Amino acid sequence: MTGTAVINKATVRKLGWEQPLGKKIRLHPVDLTVVGVVGDFHFSTFRTEIEPLMFVCRPISSFLSLRYSHPDVTALLRTIEDFWKEETNGLPFDYFFLDERFNRMYQSELRYGRLLRVFAVLTVFIATLGLLGLAAHATSRRTREIGIRKVLGAEPIQIVTLLMREFVLLVLLASLIAWPVAWYFMRDWLGQYAYQPPYGWWVYPAAGLGALLVAVLTVAALALRAANSNPAESLRHE
Repeated sequence: MTGTAVINKATVRKLGWEQPLGKKIRLHPVDLTVVGVVGDFHFSTFRTEIEPLMFVCRPISSFLSLRYSHPDVTALLRTIEDFWKEETNGLPFDYFFLDERFNRMYQSELRYGRLLRVFAVLTVFIATLGLLGLAAHATSRRTREIGIRKVLGAEPIQIVTLLMREFVLLVLLASLIAWPVAWYFMRDWLGQYAYQPPYGWWVYPAAGLGALLVAVLTVAALALRAANSNPAESLRHE
């Protein structure tokens, strides 16, 4: 028996062919002639490299691949089922959607991504509450100092800068500690995949800048209230 086949470029590289068209492939009991070469594309998970692939053209096949644009999928499936049973003398009709099969390959990644988003939101929320508590404690602890500085002529912006300086330094220190840890775990996770998306070094400073912005906005309200308070009330504070 003879037949034809279309292969991908990975197959050409695997077999070491320079001119694949017209080559013969023995697929017992059929001798296949290569009639075309297609570019490489992902048909499996990104955890593996693109492997050799061959499309075999036979008069009879166990399944068909169809691309459709019909708006009524249910009616289209009924039409295809009727045609299938007519052409195959009543063989059972079964089907699947290729996009759903590809989505199932990445279910673990999708669940992992959703879980990370939830924990990221919770982390930012808890960290914001912690910053708010620390800012309130620091402002209360330095109430008399703030009053004295205002009496001596300090401007509100100077007091706000004084109160926010320590928080800015803490966030910068935390970012310097977090960057190498994040880089290590990111490299370890992406190392599981044969193909990795490019990401630049700017991701880590951008994350630190975002954390700094959250800290500044969180502390700013309390700092401004303390800076605009009445010095007489501040000096009476015990």
